[in-house]
Amino acid sequence: MAPRHLTATEIADYCYCRRAWWLNRQGVSPTARRHLKRGSEWHESHVRKALRTRLLQLLGYVFLLAGVVTAAVMGVMLLLLEQ
Repeated sequence: MAPRHLTATEIADYCYCRRAWWLNRQGVSPTARRHLKRGSEWHESHVRKALRTRLLQLLGYVFLLAGVVTAAVMGVMLLLLEQ
């Protein structure tokens, strides 16, 4: 049996959604609109959650930096007051 070559479209499909790519390779056609809609909704929800997570992570870094700067300023102020 000759090796099967992947097309650029198949690679793009795999990068977008591995499960859909695999199902297509198994011969399952994406004709069920309800399932497609549910999958699209899941992807949109996942993107929103990922963005929210990134923003919260960034906010955490900002607060961490603010805490370190505050501690450094307070330490310097205490050293100056002791002199």
